[in-house]
Amino acid sequence: MGRKVAFLATALTLVLMGAGCSKKNSPEPVKSSPAPTTSAAPTAAALPTFPTTGPDIKPGETPPTLAAVGQTNTPAGAFAFADFYVAAIDWASKSMNSAALKQLSLTACKTCQENLIAEIDHDAAQNRHWMGSHSQITFRVLDQNDGTNGATEVIRAHLNIADESLVSSAGSVIRTATGASGVYQFYLKWQGGHWMMAAIRH
Repeated sequence: MGRKVAFLATALTLVLMGAGCSKKNSPEPVKSSPAPTTSAAPTAAALPTFPTTGPDIKPGETPPTLAAVGQTNTPAGAFAFADFYVAAIDWASKSMNSAALKQLSLTACKTCQENLIAEIDHDAAQNRHWMGSHSQITFRVLDQNDGTNGATEVIRAHLNIADESLVSSAGSVIRTATGASGVYQFYLKWQGGHWMMAAIRH
């Protein structure tokens, strides 16, 4: 599979439409939520430590944090984790450091490993970085779960993605990825007392 022309951390549309994700019609959202289950909060080792400096991290900006509810095996916890994961993609782009995404993603998540993480590592190795990364989930519901990669919850979400530019080590713009919006499915797996990203589909 060839490399895409835009970084896939904030240009998720390019990833999910053309590289590493099977195209499927999104199932109808599940209207009712399963009964919540309780569980212990994840250990400190399960939550990533984000870098606090990077080429597009501005003074005063702070890394994403996972809300307390996102540390529970409940539908509300799954929603919070999806928000957190999208923010972690942005932060990985800002810092050009994929370590946190690696910790939050299953090795079976093809989009996570072969696109998001691999693209960050590739561009970082060439001393390139991204400017303007910002993505936001504006609507989300529980969706039908086909068990992909052992997922225990599926979130269907509307995602807005801002414009961003790939910049060389000399500071010149190599290319610009135009922002977009669309509906995505985030497959989450509760594993070892915390959420992991199992798959991403468009």
